[in-house]
Amino acid sequence: MTSAQVSRIGGGALAGAVIGVLLHFVFGLSLFSAAPRRGQAQEAPTKPTPGVLDKERLAAAHQRKVDDLARRIAVAEQECSDLKARIAATPVPAAESSRDVKTRHFGTVIVKMIKMGAIKTRSGGNSIELTPERAAEMQRMMGELLSLAVELGIDLQDQSAIFRNPQLLGGMYEGILAECGVETDAVGLQELRTAISGRIAAFPQPSSRMSGVGLGLEIQGEFLDRFGRKLVEKDPAVAALLGNMGATNTVSSPESTTASAASQFLKDVAKVGGLTETQAAAVRPAFQTWAAQYAALLTECRTRYGDKVVDGLRNPEPVGKTPEDQFTHLRNRIRVLSEITQLQARTLDAAAQQLGGDEAGRVLKFEKSYYYGRLKP
Repeated sequence: MTSAQVSRIGGGALAGAVIGVLLHFVFGLSLFSAAPRRGQAQEAPTKPTPGVLDKERLAAAHQRKVDDLARRIAVAEQECSDLKARIAATPVPAAESSRDVKTRHFGTVIVKMIKMGAIKTRSGGNSIELTPERAAEMQRMMGELLSLAVELGIDLQDQSAIFRNPQLLGGMYEGILAECGVETDAVGLQELRTAISGRIAAFPQPSSRMSGVGLGLEIQGEFLDRFGRKLVEKDPAVAALLGNMGATNTVSSPESTTASAASQFLKDVAKVGGLTETQAAAVRPAFQTWAAQYAALLTECRTRYGDKVVDGLRNPEPVGKTPEDQFTHLRNRIRVLSEITQLQARTLDAAAQQLGGDEAGRVLKFEKSYYYGRLKP
């Protein structure tokens, strides 16, 4: 290599160096990339790919749904548990037997016949009449009543037997309430059944049929105490007839003397009981005592309840301007009837105990009520 060539190479290198320095420091350009300096901040982490974000978002949403579903299941299980507890604590009424249905229907038929005017109250007791315009319907209902009486074992000639049968009596009263549209609840009806059963269970045996009639009047009083006001509001005519549900036959007179009343009562009992003159004479003092006590009872009841109640003992119509007045009159009338019937029953029991034998049994079956407005000495 000649000196001239070396000289040109060195000059080119020097010129290149000068140009490089000018480009770097004056114009900020670099022909080569600089190595990274130590201590520089680390580059930011690379962002995850969109597919990873979607998976995480979906997983979080799924977990929220699982948690919400678990919460709702827990709430539903608690509600089911509470409902089961309430159901277990609720008393389940016993299934109603066909006899219960029939006894209630028996009472319903009686009320329907009363409403149609088929059952009339007279001085001699209740009777059944058939009017031409309603003859067909009344005959059908009468046949239904007789059929039910046979199925239920009811002796329609012995009305006191009804008052000694708690199931029959309770069903009959329920039928009356239903037919008259009186709203009741299960608790009230169960209390009535319990009261009736308790009264009948405590009823002394043996006793006269008239004692059974007296018991029936007392139960009617309790029935009215529970449902009487509503019954009078719904159907006062039916309510007024309750006091006349008693003995099969009735002797009623506005006025008599104690001697004639005692004689009539004893005569009827002697005939039914088959008493001899000697036996009738032996028990006559019991009937004379009955007449004297009857006169005193009438005087007391007039003072306690008023003349209108005593004079209307056999009145089957509602008395009073308002339902409250009608209820009060009816309730007091049944109280008087109950006391009169119990007095007569005690007289029959005393006569039966004195007689004994078959005559006593026949006397205890005597069933006729005596109602007097006034008894003079």
